[in-house]
Amino acid sequence: RVARNAMAAAPASATCVATLTGHKDRVWCAAWSPKGTRLATCGGDQTIRVWEERPGGTWAPCDVLEGVHHRTVRALAWTPAGRHLASASFDGTVGIWEFPAEGSPGGPVECVAALEGHENEVKAVAWNAGGTLLGTCGRDKTVWVWERVEAAEATDGEFECAAVLRDHAQDVKAVRWHPHHDVLFSASYDDTVRAWACADGDWACAAVLRGHGSTVWGLAFSADGERLFSCSDDRTICVWGAVAEGAPAGEGEGGGTVETLAGLRGLPVRYALERKLEGVHSRTVYSIDCAGSPELLATAGADNEVRVLARAPNGAYEAWARIAGAHEGDVNCAAWRPGEGAAGGSRMLCTVGDDRCVRLWTVPLPP
Repeated sequence: RVARNAMAAAPASATCVATLTGHKDRVWCAAWSPKGTRLATCGGDQTIRVWEERPGGTWAPCDVLEGVHHRTVRALAWTPAGRHLASASFDGTVGIWEFPAEGSPGGPVECVAALEGHENEVKAVAWNAGGTLLGTCGRDKTVWVWERVEAAEATDGEFECAAVLRDHAQDVKAVRWHPHHDVLFSASYDDTVRAWACADGDWACAAVLRGHGSTVWGLAFSADGERLFSCSDDRTICVWGAVAEGAPAGEGEGGGTVETLAGLRGLPVRYALERKLEGVHSRTVYSIDCAGSPELLATAGADNEVRVLARAPNGAYEAWARIAGAHEGDVNCAAWRPGEGAAGGSRMLCTVGDDRCVRLWTVPLPP
């Protein structure tokens, strides 16, 4: 049986501490570097803007990366080491940008590789925990896995294609790696989430998660990997809980099912639909992100709002903060700054929107 949560009034208030301007078109994505010292944003103006914190807590632009992509830059992802940033573009390519080490004196940022293969728009990028595998997805209904190898062995810079996965029936909107295993998850216009894993050198679809009634736009994991979150055009959030190997996934009252496919019996993680959160947004939920301890979800939607949900001791998710009118138009992404947060303190959240703005908020944490 799937538990359902309806959202009550939010007791906490978020404070906008900065509005960063410079993008000339809608902003699609925000990505924090692993230490939280850099913030990268991208959008319809074909640029990537990188921001750094200055003394006194102010933020200022330090780089504008342009001239590589020739259409919208849709998504960004940092390697765990923070030296490389991947960018996904509607021009069908993925850029790999090399940065100086976090905390080191500044230096030039270079585009060291341009990965080609998708037939058209690339919608998302994600690195695995080791920074050796890159997942990409796109409008061509495919998910690609790229392997980072020594330059002397590669045919395309430092990367080679390890797999092209074609099981989705429609546009693929998002990809996300499990935080501790090399299992890639993807979300699609076909209303499903799929898990992909490698066995005996071959990548294949290991599971299909069905819980949404419309396009699945975003994915996130809890820090321990025990929960996978998905958000959708159906205005709901599905919470998928990890289950033991061999345990039945079952079917929830919301129609949530998990189909485990033959041939990958050694899949290190499996999930079942645990909760379905309703009433969080009044329109499409585009983005979801999960912060560590205490566990907080941030969601962004087409209703111009940002919501923050806190996980209660009983596993339910309760409304914690609501930012109505966070942007003038759709809020396309919400991303927590890493490395922050202690009970009773606050955590920084970045949001971006159709209004060309990047906003930074402080959100008080539950006691």
